[in-house]
Amino acid sequence: MFTGGLLFGSLSDRIGRRKSLLYSLLLNGIFGLLSALSPNVYALIAFRTCAGIGIGGTVPALFTLCSEHVPANRRGYYVTIVAAYWMVGAVFTAGLAWFMLGRPDAMYSWRAFAAIVSLPSFVCWMLTYKYVPESAQFFARRRLLTDAEMVVDTIKTTNGDAADHVTESSSLLSQHNTDASEVNGYTVVFGPSDPGIQTERSSLSAYGILFDPVLRGTTISLLMSWFCLSFGSYGLATWITMLFKRIGLENPFANAFIYAAANLPGNIMTALLMDRLGGRRILAISMLLSAGCATGFAYANSSASGAATIVLLASGFNAFSTAGWNAIDLMSAESFPTDVRTTGMGTLSAAGRAGSVAAQFVNGYLIGPPVHVTLLLAITASMMLLGTISSVLVRDYSNKALPESVEEMRRTHEKINNV
Repeated sequence: MFTGGLLFGSLSDRIGRRKSLLYSLLLNGIFGLLSALSPNVYALIAFRTCAGIGIGGTVPALFTLCSEHVPANRRGYYVTIVAAYWMVGAVFTAGLAWFMLGRPDAMYSWRAFAAIVSLPSFVCWMLTYKYVPESAQFFARRRLLTDAEMVVDTIKTTNGDAADHVTESSSLLSQHNTDASEVNGYTVVFGPSDPGIQTERSSLSAYGILFDPVLRGTTISLLMSWFCLSFGSYGLATWITMLFKRIGLENPFANAFIYAAANLPGNIMTALLMDRLGGRRILAISMLLSAGCATGFAYANSSASGAATIVLLASGFNAFSTAGWNAIDLMSAESFPTDVRTTGMGTLSAAGRAGSVAAQFVNGYLIGPPVHVTLLLAITASMMLLGTISSVLVRDYSNKALPESVEEMRRTHEKINNV
């Protein structure tokens, strides 16, 4: 997944968000299905590694595509809706595992489970291929203005408007310095590329742009936030069933299902509040509350509190972590210019995967034997607090038009500093 985020993030800025998403979904589906047919453990590792590259590749293209398709004043709501389907997948997977693998009389093998959970990737591939157009902003940035207009017309038609052209293709194609045009609130602001800006950059130069002076602070702060949020949330989620077993809870699969279902209140909260409060506030508040729940979980475990209290605090942690993920996905897509938006998203996603990997080593050691549950939860809470601090340092672009280039961001910041 680390590799997939870096690879497809850079690729998406070069070939398009839609193509990148289709390739990554297909990669995940094919190798996920092959995992069920693995003849030995080495083949299983190889297939799951390739599937993981596909999983990592979906994140940069998916959230960038969503953010570029929707109006600025509703961006938070729609990104949250897309992110909420992580909950659907988590609940589906937890419920399926409980049904197929979590009973003493289970009649199903892990191979059947692996085959079934690979199917949604193929379904999503077909839906994306049929219904999701390429980003108009991506086309316009490359001066493919006729293609950009066609995307806008498609969006207008889908929303019930007449499918007339927003502007004349010939007029747009003949101009290279026209004003940006906003299309009735259905899509983001877009306009022709500045003549002096080269959009077909090498991958190396694209990564360099992420650390341009105007972006450096944002990039570093978001890298820290992604690492900390991934360490805390995935670190706990991966080991939650084993953790419940270690502290003596009955039916850990059922409790893990409740833990996964706690995504719902987190998604509802962010859908209602994201566009009002902005991604930065939601991220900072949710990570702070997640740290509080992890601390309470540690105290409840050390004081031998009841199972209901422990599961409630663990579920609260997951709910607030979900809100944090929705916010950080939005902030990450908003913080980078169109030229390197998915490169930035892929880099941040890779930092998140690094946090997840680090958590597996740390938590795997602490889960025992011997068991160090309280220490595990204390480290989790500390990482969430560190992420809270780094999140407040990120510049907030909520409800603003997405920037086209780093040059545009420099001009905007100069205007702000001169006021």
